[in-house]
Amino acid sequence: MTTSKPKLSIVLCGRNDTYGDDFLNRLETSLAWNAQKAEQHKVTTELIMVEYHPLPDKENLTSLSIWPRNPFWSTRIITVPGDANEFREFPAKNIGIRRATGDYILASNADMLFPDAFFQFANSLSDESAIYRADRLNIHRRTNAEDEMLTTTSEYCVQGGMYHRPAWISHELYYPLLKAYLPLRRLLYKTLKLRTASERFLLNHHFVAAGDFTLAHQSVWHALDGYWEDSIISTHVDSLFLLKAIGSGYEVKNVDFPTMHQHHDRRHDFSNQSPEMKLMWTILHREIEQYLNQNALNPLSTPNWGNPKENYATTDL
Repeated sequence: MTTSKPKLSIVLCGRNDTYGDDFLNRLETSLAWNAQKAEQHKVTTELIMVEYHPLPDKENLTSLSIWPRNPFWSTRIITVPGDANEFREFPAKNIGIRRATGDYILASNADMLFPDAFFQFANSLSDESAIYRADRLNIHRRTNAEDEMLTTTSEYCVQGGMYHRPAWISHELYYPLLKAYLPLRRLLYKTLKLRTASERFLLNHHFVAAGDFTLAHQSVWHALDGYWEDSIISTHVDSLFLLKAIGSGYEVKNVDFPTMHQHHDRRHDFSNQSPEMKLMWTILHREIEQYLNQNALNPLSTPNWGNPKENYATTDL
């Protein structure tokens, strides 16, 4: 890549394990797709992969031949040693965010595919005080054609919830109808005071699947001290970050294009929630209610977030 400061840093975390059965395959697909798009649209992009607590009996990610190179794409792998039985998504992402050099930083996941519209949007970024969110569409087929992949979407993570498309209706019809329905739903709940105040707040902002796409200027991430690192599990930590941003006066904007997520089994099952997931949901609502009632936030930040003084092994590819 050119030696100039990158416009965009994409921060991911993971390790050589079997998460979702085919993690390495999804990662390689994501890397190849996004690197090609960055070059096509001439967006200088720094990919930061935080290899968090690698498994001792597996090859390190640095040794795998899956990392693309082109004049607009560079890769930095940060290896964080530790207990292989513990994988903590948001402390890992904070380590990458803290060390990112791009003007804008996108915190995402290793199986995301970003459309042409995203890289066109990235080239035009100039607002240094906004936080950007995007819909996430769960796709089941991986091809080189964006339109073809979108037709296989089964799940739609949009502002206000997750929706599943019935088999009898096409994506081309369902997604526009869903997007038209959601504002009407929010208006109805606001007018009739349906649901609690914290639930309506969640409907009015795009909290769903924020861990897959949260984009902001580097200065915003640092002003907000990144993600909270002391949660018992990762669920809803991304939403707590957005709440902290809103409470601190930052505007959260929705982009007008969806992102694509390669389908896999999940670490946390929202259809059968564990006690830890339920506790994190309670914490999120408690924090929203405090903000709405007192216009105040608990400082859900971690001192020395991202361990800035720690000299982790870094490989530039």
